Amino acid sequence: MAWEWVVPVAGAVTGVAVGLAGIIATYKAGNRQQATALAVVRQQADAQVAVAREERQQRRLEEAYLEMLAALTTIYYWVPTVYPMLTDKPENLRCRPFLSCLIVPGKKRFGRRTGLPA
Repeated sequence: MAWEWVVPVAGAVTGVAVGLAGIIATYKAGNRQQATALAVVRQQADAQVAVAREERQQRRLEEAYLEMLAALTTIYYWVPTVYPMLTDKPENLRCRPFLSCLIVPGKKRFGRRTGLPA
C-alpha cells in the first residue's frame, strides 16, 4: 500500500509538465508570429514609402515637363513675332540683339557668346 500513491502523482506531474511545455511552446510561437507580423508590416510600410516617393518624383517630372512645354509653346509663338522668318536675301537678315549672327551666308564667323572663336 505504500506505493499506491506513485502512479497518480506521476500522472499528475506528467500532466503538469506537458501542460507547462504546451504553455511555453504556445508563448514562443506567439512571439514568433508577432515578430513575423511586425516584419511584414514594416516591409509593407517600406514598400508604401517607396511607392509614394516614386509617385511624388513622377508627379514632379510631369509638372516640370508641362512647364517646359508651356515655355516652349510660348517661345514658339513669340519667336516669329520678334524675329521674322529668314528672307531670301542675306542683307535682310537681322540678328537678335543678344546674339551676333552665327551663320551668315558668305561669312564664316561664330558668335561671341557661344564660347567659340570669333
